[in-house]
Amino acid sequence: AINKNQEYLFLGNANGNIKIYKIEEIERYQQLYLISDQFSSISHIDCNDELNMWTSASIDGYINIYTLPLCKLIRCIKVPTNKCSYAFLSAYPLPSIIIISEENDEEKKSEIFVYSINGHLFMRQKEQSLITSPLIIKDINSYDYLAYIGKNNIVIRSLPSLFMQVIIEDLPDIYAICPSEDMKILYAINKFGKEIYVIKEENKKLLLNKNNANNNK
Repeated sequence: AINKNQEYLFLGNANGNIKIYKIEEIERYQQLYLISDQFSSISHIDCNDELNMWTSASIDGYINIYTLPLCKLIRCIKVPTNKCSYAFLSAYPLPSIIIISEENDEEKKSEIFVYSINGHLFMRQKEQSLITSPLIIKDINSYDYLAYIGKNNIVIRSLPSLFMQVIIEDLPDIYAICPSEDMKILYAINKFGKEIYVIKEENKKLLLNKNNANNNK
């Protein structure tokens, strides 16, 4: 992982160790810290400049939260599942930690956990498929949302409530999603590289109104 201001580089390995480097210039790095607080493979690292924190997830279900740039351990959270795949930090509208975990290898389903920075569980949401390519995106008010690929669809949930804002269906073989720099457009590409889907803010609002209308009906 690299922080938003591109000052620090985080590298995790299969032994649970994390190296933090200071990015001095292009292709020149200075190692600052070696963190050895986790005991299984590092599955994900996320850094949030707004909170001055970074977090690491290991496959045994432990999440560590550190200060930035001093790398002081603030808190350790253990999710009640076996495997933790992703951990994100969200600043707005409420500082929180978003964790995505796999239930087990047989069912291929994911579960989302939202904790406060103090380690209290806010929300818990089970999915009917495996979550891939999750990321945090923002709206024009700088509020954070969780976007990810489900089973032939793209889902966008508000944070920290996990309320489903948008679901875009009938997108077969979606491989990855990525927001534009201004966060107004979401790009999606299928695994064969033959199609790119462009999802604009207007489309998301229109789809949200349609889903609400169907629910009310």
